[in-house]
Amino acid sequence: MSSPIRFVTGVLAGSTLLTTPIPSSAQTCIVPASGIISQRTFRELSGVAWDPVLQLAIGVRDERLDYPGYEIFAFDPKTLGDDGCHRAFPLLSDSLSREFQLDDLEAITRLPNGDFFALSSLSLDHMPSPRDRWSRFRGVRFTLNAEGGVPTVDRIEWISSDSRPDLREWMISSSGRSWQDNDYRGRAEHGGINVEGLTHTSDGQLVVGFRAPLGGGPSALVLFLQMGAADVAPQTVRWDSIDVSGLPGNDDERARGVRGMTRISQAGEPDRYAIVVGHTGPRHDRLRIVLWQPSDGTVLDRGDLPDGYVGEGITLIDVDGDRLEILLLDDLRGHALLMWIDDWPND
Repeated sequence: MSSPIRFVTGVLAGSTLLTTPIPSSAQTCIVPASGIISQRTFRELSGVAWDPVLQLAIGVRDERLDYPGYEIFAFDPKTLGDDGCHRAFPLLSDSLSREFQLDDLEAITRLPNGDFFALSSLSLDHMPSPRDRWSRFRGVRFTLNAEGGVPTVDRIEWISSDSRPDLREWMISSSGRSWQDNDYRGRAEHGGINVEGLTHTSDGQLVVGFRAPLGGGPSALVLFLQMGAADVAPQTVRWDSIDVSGLPGNDDERARGVRGMTRISQAGEPDRYAIVVGHTGPRHDRLRIVLWQPSDGTVLDRGDLPDGYVGEGITLIDVDGDRLEILLLDDLRGHALLMWIDDWPND
């Protein structure tokens, strides 16, 4: 029986499929378009969403100071430069980068109407530090303008800025969940609140995935919520969980939270998602991809990612018969990876 996860090179090579272990050449680097730099310095690629209109991947980084403006960036995952790297370009102007100071963006999604939402981790830093700042507890909504040929962020605003701007505080006090003490006192990668996944339902609700804390079982926590205008607080639709207890691994490895997520269902199908799950702590255990259908809780295992590949950004690019074309971004080394995985089986 063939593996449900099949890797291809950074630029899709027709029907050519590579088997694991994946060669390093299939993990293509991403570098800023401005200047020649070491690919090692453009890392912290934490989320990605595909724009089917622009045919570009829109990514977010959880680091601002090294490359201002690249907190939100874009690149073409199917085009490589002569050096074998993709060219990323910034989507924030200098003035917007200074105004919003987006220090810790962890996840992004694009709604069918073209609006983008991006969330920070809503976490405390891994140790008490100046990074425990206001911008870690917020999210933004924005649109892109490509009239000049090069896309830029057009309209951007803080989520619920006039009513409940501190989304971490809203999550703790008003989201309808009873939190354990360590859930909100614990720091990132030590069991405390830590958001790393974001996608949406077919009718435009946001779906927020938590690296931590975990639910019972163990299971990965997911929050469905409605996000309105700036003067309207978020509204919880429901809490849900992804049963990851049946995945391969020892007991410790089964403590997996959401590291990235994307909606994969097509029109007329129940909402389904491809989700990267992995350890809640700082260990670099192999991450896995699963498919999840919330309507009945079904979880389908799609296998490991390559060893050492921290694929925290995931987005659906295309559907080809019974296969899904997925793009992943590596948070640790700044690599892109295009791959096929088996779609949800036909009924």
